[in-house]
Order: sequence, then structure tokens, then C-alpha cells
Amino acid sequence: MSAIQQQTWDEVQVITWGDLAPHLWMDFRLALVDGVGEVEAQGVDLHTGRATVESVAEVLAQGVNVEFSIAKIENDVEITVSCSVAKKDYKNSMLKTMPTYYWQSAVIDTLLNAYTKELRRLEFNADTVRDSLFVDSVVENIDRWEQDLGITPDLSKPYDFRREKVKAKLRALGTTTKAMIQAVAAAFSNGEVEVIEYPAEYRFVVKFTGVKGIPKNMADLSAILEEIKPSHLAYSYDYTYNTWGFLVTETWGSVAGMTWEDIQTFS
Repeated sequence: MSAIQQQTWDEVQVITWGDLAPHLWMDFRLALVDGVGEVEAQGVDLHTGRATVESVAEVLAQGVNVEFSIAKIENDVEITVSCSVAKKDYKNSMLKTMPTYYWQSAVIDTLLNAYTKELRRLEFNADTVRDSLFVDSVVENIDRWEQDLGITPDLSKPYDFRREKVKAKLRALGTTTKAMIQAVAAAFSNGEVEVIEYPAEYRFVVKFTGVKGIPKNMADLSAILEEIKPSHLAYSYDYTYNTWGFLVTETWGSVAGMTWEDIQTFS
């Protein structure tokens, strides 16, 4: 007997995962795909389609070949914009200390504008130095942190990722313990992590419990673990996914816009 008795997708929309739970996944393979149709065509049957073809060609040109074409290029670029907002009105502060007959002077106005510009630059540089002292706020000088910790800078990565890598390396300093490995893995996955040890088998498992699916930055996490773990220990990862029980209260319609991968990692 077919798992789905309804004949149209509109009727299936109201079925929940709980209704389908007693059936095997194999039961749904042929559901809603059987149909009988009769097609009669006379004359010419035209079909139009669109295909993308990629090829590599070698072109040998002689003389001058001038072509004009329009190309649309899309690119993702990370731009860091530093905005300097002065905490003090330097110009008015200086004017208040001067005689009033200077207030309308064009020469004094130009001079104070130049002073104000440099004082704001000095304030911005001081703020940059202060922010660079802390890994959570460093931007311009993140390369100094990476250099001190022996990290190869990856300019293609955003600053927040590079800061997380610095913090993970800082946590890895000292004697390697279970808590250290857990802290390093948590920093890369941005979620809770459980480290399960198997001493008799000389291995441990890093289980990601705070994030669904495979976290980002796994290659960098593996590189850090290779540096800090004892050389005789092997390790593996255990990822967390949603089960069918997570969808018991959902209908086909409510998850229509999601892929199976989205459902597995949906929080």
C-alpha cells in the first residue's frame, strides 16, 4: 500500500512528519509520481531551452581584431572603514582661550582648523593603539598579534575570523589538557563543544553540541589541534544534526522552501 493516499500536492501539504513516521523512507520513492497521460502532436513540435557551455579554446589571430563586449563582473569585497569621531570640540576650546577679536580672523580660523585636524588624527591614533591592546577590538594591528603567535596571516579572511584564530592560539598556550582542547574548538565553532576521551585507544572525539552541522573554519581548527595535541593521540569530529523527530509538528508546506541540508542544521 502506498504511504501517501492523497492524489494532489495540496492535500499532502497538511500531512505532518508524525503522520508519516510509521513508514520507511523507501515507501515514499514512488509516491505522487505515477500518472497516465496522452499526448498527440501534429506538424512540427518545437522546444526551446537554455544551456550554459564552458569550453577552453586556443585562438590564433593575425592582424588587428577589435571587439566590443559588455561584461558584468560580481565580486565580494570586505572593506574596513575607520570613522573618527572626536570626543572634543578642539577648535572652540582653543577659541575660548583667545581674545574675541581673533574670532573673526580668517588667518586664525585657518590655523585652528589645521590644529584641529592634527589633534583629531592624534586622538584617532591613540584610540587605535588602545583597541590594539585587546584581541576583541584589534583591527589595524591584527597582524602584530598573528606575528607574535606564529600565525600565518590570511588576508582573505574577515577580521572577526582572524581574531577568533588569535584567541584560539592564546588558549592553546601552555600544557595541553581536555579543557584547553574544548576551549579551542569552542572558539572556532562559536558554540559548545564536548571532548570525549578514549585513553585505551589513544584518541579523542570533538563533538559539536552547540551548533548544527559542520562548523566553518574546520581546516584551521584541525591545524590548531595538530599543533597542541600530544603527537601520539588521534582525533575525530562528531557533528550534530536534526532528526526526524524535530519535524513532527511541521507540515510539508512549512518547510517547502528548505533543502534537506537546511532542515538538518535548522535551529
